[in-house]
Amino acid sequence: MNHATISGFLGKDVEIKNVSDKFKVCNFSVPYTEKYKNAQGEKSETTHWINCKAINQTAEFISKYFKKGDGIEIEGKLKVDTWEKDGVKHSSTYIMVDNVSFPPAKKQSDSDFI
Repeated sequence: MNHATISGFLGKDVEIKNVSDKFKVCNFSVPYTEKYKNAQGEKSETTHWINCKAINQTAEFISKYFKKGDGIEIEGKLKVDTWEKDGVKHSSTYIMVDNVSFPPAKKQSDSDFI
């Protein structure tokens, strides 16, 4: 089974590209931060960026309703593109987005009110 789900905040605005009259694509990244203790026991963290790609109606929806800093939840499949350039093999792993949604709103508690 190939299923990926991730939620986070967009690091930059999403741009949609018209590849042809009937094919649109948008590429974007969603970061996540991994917190850990290093070999000396000190707290440390690393931010990783998950590349994502959406096409057609999904790409249009994302580019219309999401911008830098917005929360986003996506579901899709992991894909790997491979190519060769100047005799060197390259690859790129990303999530091909099937579904996208807004993250749930933060529930307000009584302490949020003055």
